[in-house]
Amino acid sequence: MVSQHAKSRCCLARVRRFGGKRRQCVSCRRTWTIRPRRRGRHRKRFASDLMVKVLRQGFSLSQLARRQPHRTLSTFRHHFRRLLRSYASSPRQIDLPDGPLILLLDGLWFRFKGRPWVLYQVALKPCRSATALFLDPTLLPGKETYVHWEEAIGKIPRDLCQRIVGITVDNLHGMRLLARHHNWVLQLCQFHLTMKLYGRRGMSPRALRGGQLRYQLKELVRNVLTAAPGANFDAAKTRLTELKSEQALSPRIRGLIRELCRNSDHYRAHIQHSHMGFPSTTNAVESMGARIRRCLHRHKAASSPEALKVWATAITRLSPVIVCNEGYQQN
Repeated sequence: MVSQHAKSRCCLARVRRFGGKRRQCVSCRRTWTIRPRRRGRHRKRFASDLMVKVLRQGFSLSQLARRQPHRTLSTFRHHFRRLLRSYASSPRQIDLPDGPLILLLDGLWFRFKGRPWVLYQVALKPCRSATALFLDPTLLPGKETYVHWEEAIGKIPRDLCQRIVGITVDNLHGMRLLARHHNWVLQLCQFHLTMKLYGRRGMSPRALRGGQLRYQLKELVRNVLTAAPGANFDAAKTRLTELKSEQALSPRIRGLIRELCRNSDHYRAHIQHSHMGFPSTTNAVESMGARIRRCLHRHKAASSPEALKVWATAITRLSPVIVCNEGYQQN
């Protein structure tokens, strides 16, 4: 039989009222309050705009600490770290419009005690929008691998993951397997390919091996990546196929040309599936990574993997939306 009356914890005896907020055990006469106060002094709260000043506006902690002379710099840093951990660990509400989504991925490399760590950045872009929303990053030890990307994607809420129809990533090992495993349309980043093909920055193409063909190669690659299906695209791809065995070009450039000819459909997914609003590059995610690195360098933060995870999560949450280079186009 379930007891309908409260029993004291000390003697399991009957409890009676002993004033407005107190109760008493009828056996041992012990009393207690039903709404006990938390012991110690009240917790001091920081202004909510403190993180915005530090993480977005570029203020240093020493600058802000000088405005509060009653606190030392070490005390101010301790309170800010506590505020940062509380903000990064709080639950987050993700608000995205209905409809299919495009997944943008990029890894940010770090090193702690000689061991590589990768911060896996994940952003979701609605097909009918030109902006992407960043989720909380995932930090994992070791190199960037397919298994780790599967673990990072597994943290996406199930209802959002079921709406993903395409993915924009760098041309890394395992990305094609990742897209094929989830039945996603794959768009490879065009920016990384063109930077590899155009040679070293700050040098004239004529100063490199095959310099006479570099100018022609630049125009051919642009047509293959951006031209609509038709005569111009077919002619450019045919000429690129001929250049695969051109000995005047370096072996690395010939290998990149073969890779482009073999995977041209993956580099042109934003044209073949124009209704899906694919970004042709991962520059939006690269920009978020550069923002995280600048903030960490400015404040000399992230001395450990745990600190890096807290700082990167807070930076991402404060500016979660970024504009991509392409959006939805109505046919």
